Amino acid sequence: MISYGSQTSGVYKKIADQVSEWDKLFLDFQLWVITDQPSYEDWNKIAKNVHVFVDKKGPIRFFARSLIFWRAIRSTTELVYVREIFPLLYVKTSKRPALILEIQTIQSQELWNRSKVKWVLYALVEKYWVKNFSFNIFVSNEIRDILTSGVFRQNSCVISNGINVSNVKVLADVSIEKVPNYFFIGSLDQSWQGTEQLYDLARQLPKSMFHIVGPGASTMRSPSNVVLHGELSSEDYRQIAESCSVAFSTLGQNITGMSEASPLKSREYLAMGLPVIGRYLDTDLSRNFDFYLELPCNTRPLTDFINEIMDFTAKWHGRRVPRSQIINLIGSAQKEQQRVQIFEQVISQNL
Repeated sequence: MISYGSQTSGVYKKIADQVSEWDKLFLDFQLWVITDQPSYEDWNKIAKNVHVFVDKKGPIRFFARSLIFWRAIRSTTELVYVREIFPLLYVKTSKRPALILEIQTIQSQELWNRSKVKWVLYALVEKYWVKNFSFNIFVSNEIRDILTSGVFRQNSCVISNGINVSNVKVLADVSIEKVPNYFFIGSLDQSWQGTEQLYDLARQLPKSMFHIVGPGASTMRSPSNVVLHGELSSEDYRQIAESCSVAFSTLGQNITGMSEASPLKSREYLAMGLPVIGRYLDTDLSRNFDFYLELPCNTRPLTDFINEIMDFTAKWHGRRVPRSQIINLIGSAQKEQQRVQIFEQVISQNL
């Protein structure tokens, strides 16, 4: 897998939860990671059987990544599980291990927005890359429905993002006598996070504090009741979250062209006992669960829904989401058991 950033990143936390569950299931595995130099040491600590490489820069990057991929393949005869990456040099042969691809995004769509050159290259090699894989695991139903109508026609399933809830303590209740405050984790310079929508809402709710945790800088001036804490460790932002009644998840999902998601931060919110407000269809949740307020995934201002937000806040202010209500929905234990069952199925079919 390729991932920049370490212990404060959602990807790092997800992989840490995955390898923890795989250890519990006595899975014999190696983890191969390509990352940036500042994250090298942290990734080396994530598991005993981990191989970490610092990503190269410039034209050599593609070939260096391909070589590491080849080395990972040559280290096993059974299975290689690949977290979605840009296609690498590889030709599958009958003697190679089976390959499974985890798909988090519609990569062609993301590349179109970031680099037209990479988009063209991806379009040329996509079908040759994808046909190397025996099975695809999609993170949402929406992505599967879109991609399986194209070249991603192998057997597949959907396993959304999860969290090891046992690693997260439920926050103490907030005093009902206090004004409700709000919590948000997200990068300020990622438009789909929707932090600027929170600024507008904060101006409408001047008595409440809005605590925002995450890197980056906003192009807008924040109101006085918005506190920008910057990037913090989970231990530090838990202390901030403890003073809050409700958490906001992704608010600008419509910018991505998608409507469904399973954000890792929303799983962490719920594990802490914070009810969640988001503007997307959650893969694991629905309107039947009263701890998730799903607002329309469109361009309407967040302030249009201030009545719904106030009602939701009033219902949850002074109490936390019970662990028993969310563990089977977002727990990584169940999700990784399903993933490992797929590993065993694909390996048996590749013999």
